[in-house]
Amino acid sequence: MRLHKRIFLIFLLLMLILTVKSFALSEGDIITFDGITTEMPKTYNEDEVNEDENPLYLKQMQPSLMSVDTSNDISSLISKYEISGDTAIGIDVSSHNGVIDWKKVKDSGVKFVMIRVGYRGYGSDGKLAVDSQFENNIKGALDNEIYVGIYFVPTALNEEESLQEAAFVVDTIKNYDIKYPIAYDFEYFGDRYDPNSGNPYRTNGLSNEQLNANAKVFLNYIRSQGYTPSLYGSSSYLNSTWDSEVRSNNDVWVAHYGASKPSYTGSYTMWQYTSSGSVPGINANVDIDIDYSYYMNLNNIDITNYLFDATYYADKYSDLKKAYGYNESQLKEHWLNCGIKEGRSASPVFDPIYYVNKYSDLKSVYGTDYVSAYNHFIAIGIREGRIASKYFDVNYYISNNLDVKKAYYSSKSYSLVHFATNGIKEGRQGSSEFNVKSYYNSQDNYTKKQLGTTYLKYYALADGGSPINNPTIDITNYLFNATYYADKYSDLKKAYGYNESQLKEHWLNCGIKEGRSASPVFDPVYYVNKYSDLKSAFGTNYALAYNHFIGDGIKEGRQASKYFNVKYYLNNYVDLQETFGPNNSRTLEHFMINGIKEGRQGSSEFNVKSYYNSQNSYTKKQLGTTYLKYYALADGGSPINDSPIDITNYLFDAKYYADKYSDLKKAYGYNESQLKEHWLNCGIKEGRSASPVFDPVYYVNKYSDLKSAFGTNYVLAYNHFIGDGIKEGRQGSSTFNAVIYISNYSDLQTEYGSNYSKALKHYMEFGRTEGRKAV
Repeated sequence: MRLHKRIFLIFLLLMLILTVKSFALSEGDIITFDGITTEMPKTYNEDEVNEDENPLYLKQMQPSLMSVDTSNDISSLISKYEISGDTAIGIDVSSHNGVIDWKKVKDSGVKFVMIRVGYRGYGSDGKLAVDSQFENNIKGALDNEIYVGIYFVPTALNEEESLQEAAFVVDTIKNYDIKYPIAYDFEYFGDRYDPNSGNPYRTNGLSNEQLNANAKVFLNYIRSQGYTPSLYGSSSYLNSTWDSEVRSNNDVWVAHYGASKPSYTGSYTMWQYTSSGSVPGINANVDIDIDYSYYMNLNNIDITNYLFDATYYADKYSDLKKAYGYNESQLKEHWLNCGIKEGRSASPVFDPIYYVNKYSDLKSVYGTDYVSAYNHFIAIGIREGRIASKYFDVNYYISNNLDVKKAYYSSKSYSLVHFATNGIKEGRQGSSEFNVKSYYNSQDNYTKKQLGTTYLKYYALADGGSPINNPTIDITNYLFNATYYADKYSDLKKAYGYNESQLKEHWLNCGIKEGRSASPVFDPVYYVNKYSDLKSAFGTNYALAYNHFIGDGIKEGRQASKYFNVKYYLNNYVDLQETFGPNNSRTLEHFMINGIKEGRQGSSEFNVKSYYNSQNSYTKKQLGTTYLKYYALADGGSPINDSPIDITNYLFDAKYYADKYSDLKKAYGYNESQLKEHWLNCGIKEGRSASPVFDPVYYVNKYSDLKSAFGTNYVLAYNHFIGDGIKEGRQGSSTFNAVIYISNYSDLQTEYGSNYSKALKHYMEFGRTEGRKAV
């Protein structure tokens, strides 16, 4: 039981420790960083270190001897350097400045202070010591709202000791709000000896190569812990001792007194202007510094608002867009009250689930408490340079955007703000995992047309969202077309003509069930037979198949007719790809409203223009380029309104009848009524011919089926020719064959097609007098 209690207490202690920046270090702790492992030595207070080991705060520098007329009191320097608002005046202090009245310092106008946290002694033991005034100084400065930076005086002999020094600094300052840099203040260049004991400094004989190696370890570790590392030194030693990598990869704090500007030729962010400054609240000379980067502005920024973007939030989550549209206030209220808790992401820079899962320490502490993770990122994570989204890595962004690095002096919070407000718009790459411009280039024409180069939309798209406002539509009305339905089914045209309401009522109540097609885009029998799963599920229940196509089939891009395949249609027309993208319902709508009229090809199985070109001139004249009619024609329908006419009157010609039979001419002359009466009552029965187009004897004898059926019953033969024979294109006399007559003349082909009754009429009214050949 005691063991369980001990384990539980240890667990609680660990949880408490993890809520702060890092574990407290103590003597003997093992530290590993960048392949370097070392053991933490004992840490001393300054008053425990032998006096001859305490580095005096005397800069071993050679400032320019150029004399300038200037006053070093704080008020004059503020007036001189803070007029533009681009700089800030501050100080740097250690225990050598004694006890400081920080309220007076604040009232004097000091904006920031660099505080010595400690040093490693220059004696052989190299003891790590905390500045005896550090705690008083940092509390006093922060209590008076002065921004704080840190410096440390090292004497490390190798990389392992340098890592000890860096870890000591971070461990000492971890509970304080540090907004300014942490500076590496190496003082002992060249061989030095203690003036009292004559003992050599521990750094005597240290090569420049080793000095630079030590500095890199220290500064890199500081950076890895979320702070801004800085290299301190005089103009001369910055130029002569430190290599370009150390200088260029870190901020530089240059010391040069009595000059109009430092002689250091590299870039720097702070200038230690004088060591003999006068500041109220400090009873001795003090170092005064000019900050050109204005760190307090760059690091004192609340990033909260940049972790939420209403457009991104709505575009990423369709349920939110449906509920709130792009209403910013409602979306933000949801994000703060619900979204963060649910682990939702409202900006490309922060994804709470990604953040927690990426870091084991966060996962261990927060689990699925995404609100705490969110607060951690705002307060600590961004400062540490942690990655909270696959789309944004602040260290990557700073390293790969030198203008941002230069403008914001590697400030992580400001770099995040820059990415959220400018970088995304400009298409800058925010992490090694995702390049938005490459993603943009990989998209289809439709996506590019809809989203343009609004890159925020592409982040939402890549993050599983739907930024394109292209809802599916109800295609029901496009599965029925009254004209097509009537043209396809002659029984319906005969019953209803083109009456839309009656045709639609028939389609809904009967047609679908019967498997009839009422549109070129949907044929229930074709649909069911094309897909085995549908055949298995629906059989011949075409009403269910119809509902399936409306609800799911069109979304899935299924083909429901030989005349229309939505995928084929999209792939073959770039303008459709740009306009509709993957929206199959709107693509079907386009085909029905525009595509058919324009003669576009709807599937690989049927090309309406090719079909049109294959038709005879008569069909083209009758239908024109009303392509819907050609679909009906190809689908077995009869869209041409060309009913046969009654040819009865053309089977009798009084003059022809009298001239052909002398007995009739002798009896009736050319009396039409008497001749016709004879024809109807006697002539037909006798097998007489009363017209060049019909001879009952010839007709019966020409066709064995008629001979067999009618024998010498010429009245029946006469009625057959009127009712069926002419429609079938049968020849009713030796002098007229309707099929041949039409085929002999292109104007007749164009005018009558296969309407033989009309061709017979033409022959009787015009053809024979024009001398046209009919056999």
